[in-house]
Amino acid sequence: NSTIKIDAKNAYKLSLTLSKDKYQRHELGRLHFSIKELYTNVPVKKSIIKKITLTTPDTRYCKFVDFNGAESNSLTITDGYISPEADIAIKMGNHSGTTEIRVSSTIVLPNGKEASLTNSIPIVVIKNQTASISMNSYGTRWASDLGLYVQNYVIHVVDKYGNKAKDGTYVSIGAVNDPKLYTYSSGAPKTKASLTTDKKFTLETNNATINFNKIDIEDNVVILANKDRNDPAYLGGWSIDTIDSPTDMTLFDDYTGNQNLHIADVDHLSFVIGDEERFNECYNTIANGAFYFPEGTTVKDGVVKAEFRYQPFLVGKTVFLYANAVVDGEKIGISRRVPLVGEGLKPVTASCKNDSNLTLPSCSVRVVMELKGSGKLARWVQPGAIVKDSSGFGYLTVSNTECRGDAIVTFYDIPAGKTASASIGDLIVDEEIHNK
Repeated sequence: NSTIKIDAKNAYKLSLTLSKDKYQRHELGRLHFSIKELYTNVPVKKSIIKKITLTTPDTRYCKFVDFNGAESNSLTITDGYISPEADIAIKMGNHSGTTEIRVSSTIVLPNGKEASLTNSIPIVVIKNQTASISMNSYGTRWASDLGLYVQNYVIHVVDKYGNKAKDGTYVSIGAVNDPKLYTYSSGAPKTKASLTTDKKFTLETNNATINFNKIDIEDNVVILANKDRNDPAYLGGWSIDTIDSPTDMTLFDDYTGNQNLHIADVDHLSFVIGDEERFNECYNTIANGAFYFPEGTTVKDGVVKAEFRYQPFLVGKTVFLYANAVVDGEKIGISRRVPLVGEGLKPVTASCKNDSNLTLPSCSVRVVMELKGSGKLARWVQPGAIVKDSSGFGYLTVSNTECRGDAIVTFYDIPAGKTASASIGDLIVDEEIHNK
């Protein structure tokens, strides 16, 4: 029993508390026990305590650490170490699950007889986890007062136990709008990189055309997830400290690996390097996309809200967004490859009639594409088509738009006397077009 009642004046209780609700494998925990007088809540005199014993039914989950630092399956406290209150260190084992810690104490009653106080407390050991961060979009709108498209994001940050990160946790959020070097660039050999705990970022491809020659220290490195490498310990944005050679650079931020999962140096990383400014060749100027934070950049109730604001020229282009935070003493991050679509394209109808004067028979029609919301011309995007009458022709192609916003729609194999028509307006995501 956790309490012993002797008479109206003498009664004792044994209480147990743990320092956490749950622990990870190999973590060091703490159990607090106290033996007190039941009616006054005052610790008993240590002279009446003969011994205290701690056990657990399954030592795969945890062991006890004695006062000399040694681990053992059980722990018995006697003689000079006895105290009515103490903290006992517990070392978690290799297995996840639930067990209990049992504590018993032999005390000497006022009549000289011995009695036992016993109590137990459950302990939960979970698989090693890391803090995590996510970036989720929830809609895009045209803000006429800003002259910009606004894409809304909410960034969720949780600690390694799945709890919301503390209010005030700073979140760093940014974008690469001008990809200078990208793992999956069209027409280029795929290249990946390695990252070490001394902050060295090194290209793995030995190719004369894949190098850091066009990169400067004001650019950002964004490490992207792939099927083999997707730990938040290295994902997200990294600042450049020095560029050491055409294939090596040193990052500014510390990289310590994932301490809980014992991950340090890592290779085969996907990445993109660039900055926030993209050249707008239609006006010989810069097209920008950047984040705005309506409620600040620190966590409130587990989240940070952000708006990615961008100019109409960037519709149809690809950007790379990232977010980072330091939680539980470790840097974590997330990154996303995002094709910007605004509110889409205004649909237009293109048609051609075969009046027997057509060659092949085929014809081309010029259409002007505009963006929904802003009404601006769609520049350097790839429109798609929805066929209205599939019996009217064999197939069609649609060119990407140019600075004037026009595209060429070409119909092929139009039967004699038939009119071929299609609705143009879907936005096709194409790596070579949208990164122009």
